[in-house]
Amino acid sequence: MLLVWTGSWPLPVGAMTYSTVNTPSEVFVVLDAPKAPMSPAWVNVLRLSCSWASRAADEATAASKVTNALHLWGRYFGGRWFARDYTDSFERFYLRECLARFVNNGQVGQCNDFADLLLCLQTSLGLSNRAVQRTHSLSQRTRPIDDEEWTLLGFRTKPLDVAPWGSSDYDGVNIWTYHQFCIEQNSGRVWDSCIQFHPSHRIAVTGMPREPDYRDYLVEAYIFGIVDAVTGIILDVREYTQPDFFWRPTPSGGLMPEVTAESIP
Repeated sequence: MLLVWTGSWPLPVGAMTYSTVNTPSEVFVVLDAPKAPMSPAWVNVLRLSCSWASRAADEATAASKVTNALHLWGRYFGGRWFARDYTDSFERFYLRECLARFVNNGQVGQCNDFADLLLCLQTSLGLSNRAVQRTHSLSQRTRPIDDEEWTLLGFRTKPLDVAPWGSSDYDGVNIWTYHQFCIEQNSGRVWDSCIQFHPSHRIAVTGMPREPDYRDYLVEAYIFGIVDAVTGIILDVREYTQPDFFWRPTPSGGLMPEVTAESIP
């Protein structure tokens, strides 16, 4: 039996066991009714979020605690993992398989997976106005420069601590095609458990203003090329070090991934 408590008196977030003579139960205390995509919330997600946000009494504290915990215990791996079929307006997240891999060895996946899992953790606690967003469009990647059409090849980051906290193979400066993060839609603030900008602080990105703070801490340079339309050969390359040169958060209002318990095909 599962109970989710959203009562009117201010109990802090947490998880507890409760038993009658014949019915063992789990009680999860959350801040408000779980929100999409965790409406209804998954038990395996609540076990993590309520444990990590234990004793939090407000949204900002709960959001920070689960974001930091996912950065401390989750492990980034490049490649295509549990977020699939993504376009500028759609993404399918295979949450059950992501949770299984995380529980077994800490793996979360790439930035899409971190952002989607963090979204599920926060919304399971009742946090509202949450979605995911990318640094720029996946399909609209060109910009006219000096009367020629240049294509964004990727961007170079500033030095990062990539999950988990401490030394890992992906720490430092990276070249990424794009990056995905979790946002609070009504404020534009960013929550990002995949990276942190100040490794010694043991604090991930928790409620940072998207512009200019998060953007300027993340982006070192955009890398553009002229690509031959027939051969695909890159004919010329340029770098632009202004963080706002191609900063186009997409979609503008945020994306709600489709969460599924199905196995990855």
